[in-house]
Amino acid sequence: FVDELATRFQHVWRTFQISYTDFIRTTQPRHKRAVRRFIEQIRKHSPDAIYPSHYEGWYCVLRRPFIPKMSCAMASAPSVVGKCNGCASQHFTSD
Repeated sequence: FVDELATRFQHVWRTFQISYTDFIRTTQPRHKRAVRRFIEQIRKHSPDAIYPSHYEGWYCVLRRPFIPKMSCAMASAPSVVGKCNGCASQHFTSD
């Protein structure tokens, strides 16, 4: 799904002669390395900026957005965004 969208975006940009210096996907190893370095720098210069937290809410498995509570009834319709599952997870956050 995302591979197809990335190709479409690149095609649209070429069509309208929009240039960019780089096109990076979050699945690329160089993106993952850059994120690691970024987080390491944050931890080095501001160690309390990122901390464990808890999230509870709705998440769309198909398109991967977090869904606001008021949108959940609509979002659970398969034709809109796929299956809507409630989730809770521990993750890292910042203010």
